[in-house]
Amino acid sequence: MKLNTTDFQKSLKIARAAVAHTELIDQATSFIFKDGFVIGYNDEICISVPVDGLDAEGAVKADALYNYVSKLKKPEMELKTTPKEMQIKSGRSRAGLPLNTEVIVPLDQITPPGKWKDLPQDFMNYVRMAAGATATDQTMPKLTCVDVRKEGIITGSDNFRILQCIMDEFEFDGFLIPASSVKVAASLQPTRISVTKEWVHLENDEAVQISCRTYPEQYDDVTEFMGVEGLQFTFPRTFNEVMDRTRVFAQMDVTQDEEVKVTVGNNRIKITAKNESGWASEEINHATDDEPFSFTIIPYLLKDILKRTDTCTVSETALLFQGEGWKYVSALIDME
Repeated sequence: MKLNTTDFQKSLKIARAAVAHTELIDQATSFIFKDGFVIGYNDEICISVPVDGLDAEGAVKADALYNYVSKLKKPEMELKTTPKEMQIKSGRSRAGLPLNTEVIVPLDQITPPGKWKDLPQDFMNYVRMAAGATATDQTMPKLTCVDVRKEGIITGSDNFRILQCIMDEFEFDGFLIPASSVKVAASLQPTRISVTKEWVHLENDEAVQISCRTYPEQYDDVTEFMGVEGLQFTFPRTFNEVMDRTRVFAQMDVTQDEEVKVTVGNNRIKITAKNESGWASEEINHATDDEPFSFTIIPYLLKDILKRTDTCTVSETALLFQGEGWKYVSALIDME
């Protein structure tokens, strides 16, 4: 079969986001080819990407296939399968990769999508924001997830920070989704949703589907923590530029582990970050009569918040950012 090289490269890159790094489940480190789709599966998420002209069945090691195909330059490639190999031809290049024609990844355990519903505007943005307030500590599994309620309430929390968004009631059932799945799902820019038993399915306008495992629990009610009274503090326009430089040293393999520290006091704003590569710190002169305060936050979440508002409310123990339909509350940390 002949395939458009660029399209196939793009399809592999998308599906690769669901391919496991280690094979805890058989074929979880492979691309699955089935029914005209290239599929990545890792027990938490499954990404299915349609490929025009694809007619192959089986499993091929993902790293080897992706690394080879990504380097092909000719606009068209030829792919064929034998009982033992997937063979690729592109110009003078030839390759053969071991093919397991028996698909043993448990795709049949994923309850298939039902009727698709259009996603409300800003839904994925809000879910992604809420994911930025969740925990990474696996001893608190519920708090590593985002709680989506049918009533239109989206919440993320790690017991020290809470981000909650209020929308109109959804036309689909609620679910609890791991924050790690949210990042992958949001990157695909889905526009439709279908919620089934233990899975939420999302689909974008290119018919790419991502299925994310969900869990039956819900957050406790956090309403009592969402009100903060105190003085108003406004961040200067130069803050984002300084944070962009500093956050280089906040980068981690897992986005949820990234963190910057913001300290306000003595007419200065100080931003610090550190990781295995080093550390960075920068100060901004900013006249204020407020009592000093300090907090930590995931950099991408703070950037999202500051796009919506540059002002927060600060009490003795917490700060509050809020905008239309959302609130973010964070406990303050001790000043050094």
